[in-house]
Amino acid sequence: MENRRIDNTTYQEVCGTIKRTASRDLSHLVEVGLLERHGEKKGTYYTLRSEGHG
Repeated sequence: MENRRIDNTTYQEVCGTIKRTASRDLSHLVEVGLLERHGEKKGTYYTLRSEGHG
């Protein structure tokens, strides 16, 4: 898969959720190894982890 990325705001729009829920969901997906976090604060975005990780 190409380097597709998502940020908190886009996740909120796609999933119809609020910021707190989006942050919790994205953090959980990082914890279980599905997403990789990049950047900090407002510049944070997430990508699918490559198959070699986890």
